[in-house]
Amino acid sequence: MLHSSVVVKKVLEALKKLKIKKIVLDPVMVAKGGTKLIDEKAINFLKKNLIQKVSLITPNIPEAEVLTGIKIKNKEDMIFAANKLIDLGAKNVLIKGGHLEHKFVQDIFVNKFEIKIFNSLRH
Repeated sequence: MLHSSVVVKKVLEALKKLKIKKIVLDPVMVAKGGTKLIDEKAINFLKKNLIQKVSLITPNIPEAEVLTGIKIKNKEDMIFAANKLIDLGAKNVLIKGGHLEHKFVQDIFVNKFEIKIFNSLRH
């Protein structure tokens, strides 16, 4: 969990030192009860310095809302938020849709070239 800008900076330093090419960022930012686990300074630092360095970012809906400021209520909002993350420098975005109340869970993958929707039955 990257809860502060100090931690995000340390991760960036380590990634630079290790020269890792493929990085997946799962931005754990919101607890199950809805409490934010990251401060505003860290969110802004992550958006400006880390998002563009990773191969894939995989936020769930509350995390995508925190990162983009977009209230997500449906598939179209998920695509809009994913494109906003692309505008921030993300190469590939997979927004996990399990927080929406539907019969199907829809995960949305977006990059500059394509949009893919993955549907699965809710269990």
